[in-house]
Amino acid sequence: MTLINRRINNELMPSLNEVFESFLSDVPSRMNPRMDLEETSTQYNLRLELPGMSKENVQISFEDSMLVVNGEKKEPVRQKENRYHYSEIVYGKFSRAIKVPTNVESDKISANFENGILTITIPKSEQAKPRKIEIL
Repeated sequence: MTLINRRINNELMPSLNEVFESFLSDVPSRMNPRMDLEETSTQYNLRLELPGMSKENVQISFEDSMLVVNGEKKEPVRQKENRYHYSEIVYGKFSRAIKVPTNVESDKISANFENGILTITIPKSEQAKPRKIEIL
């Protein structure tokens, strides 16, 4: 096996940084929170990562088997005299829509927001819950 030395010449580093920065400055950023959807025997649990947001900036709706989560992470006011070397935090509006099975109790959907995680609990209807059937 051959090992490759990955050291970069320090003289090249500034020019490489300029290339990447100019490329990345043209890429539009988009707020798209990550989510997990978990199914248990009694409910669905949807979790969305919303770091730096508060529950006042998030709306949840449910209609025609679609659960929609909308929100906005607002960018703080930046001081014009400050110079930013990196600006990687994504701000803006987002919308996530999830098709939910029809076997849920939509009037019992609940949500909790804690430590930047939005958890939505969607209970299954009694007909959808697993049950044992007795053989006669």
